[in-house]
Amino acid sequence: MPGFKRHFASFLRISRTSIYIPSTKQNVRDEEALSGLLGANADNPAYGYRRLGLHLAWSVHKTSRLMALARIVAQGVKRQQPLRVPVKEPQIELAARSNLLKERQLIAMYVNHIWAEDFTHIWFQGQWYYVATIIDLYSRVIVGWALSAHHDTDLVVEALIDALGKHSPPAIVHQDQGSEYCSERYDIIALSQGVELSFSAKGHPWENGFQESFYRYFKIEIKAKKLDRFADVGQLHEAIAKQLYYYNHERIHSTLKMSPIAFSASGLPPRNMPISYKIYASKSVENPKPEQMKQTWLQQMVTGVRDRVFRKVGA
Repeated sequence: MPGFKRHFASFLRISRTSIYIPSTKQNVRDEEALSGLLGANADNPAYGYRRLGLHLAWSVHKTSRLMALARIVAQGVKRQQPLRVPVKEPQIELAARSNLLKERQLIAMYVNHIWAEDFTHIWFQGQWYYVATIIDLYSRVIVGWALSAHHDTDLVVEALIDALGKHSPPAIVHQDQGSEYCSERYDIIALSQGVELSFSAKGHPWENGFQESFYRYFKIEIKAKKLDRFADVGQLHEAIAKQLYYYNHERIHSTLKMSPIAFSASGLPPRNMPISYKIYASKSVENPKPEQMKQTWLQQMVTGVRDRVFRKVGA
């Protein structure tokens, strides 16, 4: 039939000449690579092309090309907001709520130097549940967590106690100014362990960006849209524990280029250098010179050793 191949190619949206070309070596290699790509995507559904490339030891170009060929798209979760319920507990004074990391221009220089705590919400069986986590800013390891049907001081205190029960106390714990973290009870527990509290400014969630980034991928990987697959809260709790273990021990962190636990044991210098941590984004320091950045980093190294030995905090 005249024009059949032209119409057929147009229907499939491919080049007409490709109908006459037999499979090439590249096609064969792509077919072999696709099986590995699909397997890696099944195990790590939230991985984008960068992490999949690291996982498979491929270039970014190869990974993105094959992902497009296989029509693989990293999973995402649409955010929902729960109803906020006021928490009635004695609060620490506003004057005590300062951002120590910004004031002292600190970055995490070693394991258990600086932690950050926050909580997020997930919808399960017709109601909101809250997951509080504490992350070590040097290694990105989740050092403690808790699950509750209420976002109150009990939730964040439980996460803090979980972390302190498994790790040495940090010099600083950083969080936002939520009423849970500003409670006197939380403050007393932290100070009893020699821990200073640092707070993001109100309306500045990016000042606790490590946790914000973590929750984004946490919800994707735990399939937060399909939690009805769990029969009860016990199964949900178990799934969260397994997900956090996967994150700590197996999942490749895009900044660290390895899992948080592997980075923790590597002895490598911190990845959150001053320029990436946006220390120089403040008005006080603009357009830093390379010598200034190097000097500040070396000061941080000395400060980190001092803090670790004498349990002091400050730049």
